[in-house]
Amino acid sequence: MKVITKSRIFILVLLILFGLIYLISGNVRATPPLMIDQNDDAISNLPAQYIYKLLDQQKLIMKQGGWLHVRTHRTHDIDAENFGVFSNGQELPKEYDFEDWFFINERGLIERSVSIQTAMDGNIVQVGVYSDGTSWNTAVDEVRKEAPASFNGFDAGLQSELNNETLTMIPVVENDKQLIKYDFTLTEKEPLLTDEYFKPKTSMKMEYFFDQSTGFLLRFTQTAFLEDGTQRIFDFFESDYQIGREPPPEVLAYFDKKQEGGAK
Repeated sequence: MKVITKSRIFILVLLILFGLIYLISGNVRATPPLMIDQNDDAISNLPAQYIYKLLDQQKLIMKQGGWLHVRTHRTHDIDAENFGVFSNGQELPKEYDFEDWFFINERGLIERSVSIQTAMDGNIVQVGVYSDGTSWNTAVDEVRKEAPASFNGFDAGLQSELNNETLTMIPVVENDKQLIKYDFTLTEKEPLLTDEYFKPKTSMKMEYFFDQSTGFLLRFTQTAFLEDGTQRIFDFFESDYQIGREPPPEVLAYFDKKQEGGAK
């Protein structure tokens, strides 16, 4: 059983709060479309560089500032009973929903945010809150100082793999929507046995789908290939978002609770 320590919890909270774990899709306010020329060097010769065009488009959408509301459904097809356990005994489920509220100012900084993780039975797993330079998570009930993060767009960690030799990018069409698909594969030097599966894995394939007109990441799939020839969806998410909608009172109440020192 994988136990999640306080330090790991706060790393997870920061990833949640600042959008570094996989998010986003849906309907967005009209913006100039990000047109892709099939003869563009960024596609035909240097596909890795095109991710920066997509991220710039995301930042353009939020240039005036305001609230960004994100809803994400995420699943992990693993053999383990859960995706980890907090030190207080709270389990991280294999399927859950995230609801995130980010307030981004005109300088592109995330001033405030609330991230709520909910299990499929409706119970809240954890809530992460950031405001006034401090963060708080309900799983550990501890307030910490954190500098505000810049909103740099969502890419599910793709930028860290731009030098991967297997990286490819192609335009695709789904339901009359123009998308950009990235994928790459990470291969183990030898079969690796991990906590998630009973059988060793040999490689992982990552697939990202971005909306061509908005630049936002619509969904992400991480497939595990096991030694016996089977494959499992280690990580999958789809999300939708809405710009300009203010959080309801029950969400805003978490800022007051953090200010009061948590749930004490």
